[in-house]
Amino acid sequence: MQKNKFIKKATSLCQNKNILYLVLSIVITYSIFLRIYKLWDDSFWIDEGFSSYSTISWKNLEYYIHNISQLLSFKVFWVSDWSARFPSLIFSTLTIPLIYFISQELFWDKRTSIIATLLFCFSTIEITWARQARFYTLLQFLFYLNIYFSLLLYQNPHWKTLLATLCILIISLFFHPFLFINLLILLWVLWYIYIQKITITKKQIWLYTLGIIVLLWVTYLLFWENVLWWLNTSSQTRDISSYIDFYSTHLLSQAGWLYIFFIISFFIFAYKQNYIKTLIFSVSFLSVFYVISQKWLLLHTRYVFFLFPLVYIWWTYAYIYIADCIKNIFFKIGYLWIIGLILLASSNISFLPQSHYELDFTAPQVDFKSAYNIIPEWSNIVSWFPMMCKWYFWSKWTCKYSLAVDYVGKNTDTKLIYKKWEDSYTGIPYLKTISLLKNDNDYYIVLDALSYKRMMNQKLKNKILESWEVYYNSGRWYKNIKIIRYNSNLWK
Repeated sequence: MQKNKFIKKATSLCQNKNILYLVLSIVITYSIFLRIYKLWDDSFWIDEGFSSYSTISWKNLEYYIHNISQLLSFKVFWVSDWSARFPSLIFSTLTIPLIYFISQELFWDKRTSIIATLLFCFSTIEITWARQARFYTLLQFLFYLNIYFSLLLYQNPHWKTLLATLCILIISLFFHPFLFINLLILLWVLWYIYIQKITITKKQIWLYTLGIIVLLWVTYLLFWENVLWWLNTSSQTRDISSYIDFYSTHLLSQAGWLYIFFIISFFIFAYKQNYIKTLIFSVSFLSVFYVISQKWLLLHTRYVFFLFPLVYIWWTYAYIYIADCIKNIFFKIGYLWIIGLILLASSNISFLPQSHYELDFTAPQVDFKSAYNIIPEWSNIVSWFPMMCKWYFWSKWTCKYSLAVDYVGKNTDTKLIYKKWEDSYTGIPYLKTISLLKNDNDYYIVLDALSYKRMMNQKLKNKILESWEVYYNSGRWYKNIKIIRYNSNLWK
């Protein structure tokens, strides 16, 4: 009896809008705190340096919406690690209500919406990327904003909804070509709206869908293989299956049993004969997964992080559906919640604030900040990544030279970089030979593990190995960073 009263009370709380919005507000506020806690503490890693320095110098811009958001943040809060990362926090926060509303549009069930939103709020990987000065949370926000408006259009096919959906899609495509996936989703919705006006069977729907998939695949084989072959350089030894294995393993390690239930949920939804919503989300997930698994893309876990909300939404749906089916047969409701908590424990969830969240080897978090802090004032610096030198101590130290580095490990990029005489981001000249370093001056050469591995001037690299004096050494493996002190006596 007491359990039944508890369940009824919990259900009534979900149905009370004022209490529901209050709870969601508290959750969102706390999730912002988790994302903003000591946001300035960690050093920039390499890609953060590229993005942020591009914004302040307004050179080599790639993603204008992200750069503009960073620029506005710099105007309000001044230039710092904190202000560079603040836009990512904002877009991650804006995605929270989107997850709730998407879940509502899909399932019309507040339990599913609330639990999926809570999972997103406390997901370690979502918190981690909300704290990086990169464009990925903006990409995630636009991806789910397009999905939400596609669902609205499906529920209410009105020209105003279509116009709003198209405007958001155009902005998204201007930001990043990856969001062409949202165009594919919108086409599915428009096609479904059209066929509702004509007589067509469900069997024909699936046949037409299969036909479109085959047509797209044939088009890919005929035209895009040549383009992909041309783009592919250093990753020729890899195949698509290795990428799929890598990303599947990453999803499983981060989401645990949530990922297993996520897969089951597609079959449940198809069983309930809600085909268009099944198609929307299967296209969303599988298209993204297929694109990031291509050989011409670098192998980075950051490309898969914004798929996790799909996992959270559909895991919640599958778990609640199964729980509702079996609670009166095998278990009491109390045991089902215990099982749910055990499943959640297999995923990567954070409830307590942290100053540092670990990325993996595909995004090496080298402590550039501490390394530059150890260099004596007014020293001459030679840096593998000169934008870090410029970023951290713009007016305090002199960034004399940069070292040519193959940033992405592609031979075509190597040839282009090596022909240049200066770093394209900072304009700092490349150190081509030791003779450029003046006698009787101390130079501090800052090099991290990645740049050391990909340094293009092998003669200069060997010279450094012959006569280096390690002034500072920190971190292990891919996080290692060294400072080598140079003076004329050492190199004679």
